[in-house]
Amino acid sequence: MFRKSIAPLAGALALVGATAAFAASQTMTDTIKSVDATRHELAMKDGKTFELPANFDLATVKAGEKVKITYDTEAGKMVASKVEKVN
Repeated sequence: MFRKSIAPLAGALALVGATAAFAASQTMTDTIKSVDATRHELAMKDGKTFELPANFDLATVKAGEKVKITYDTEAGKMVASKVEKVN
């Protein structure tokens, strides 16, 4: 009896874990409104702001460019892990 009840529980926990890992990073595409070198951030036309990693080269992006951003939300801030130019 115990084995029958634990199998569905284990399956549900595996599904929740996989969903949480899958949902961790998100992507979005938008146009850069401004680049803030002091704060190391990108402000987008839709109003969102992304914090960039310390090793990100700000010279590779500029206002007016369309980019695809991969990011995670950490402590209420959107932190970019990847920024790619989109044509």
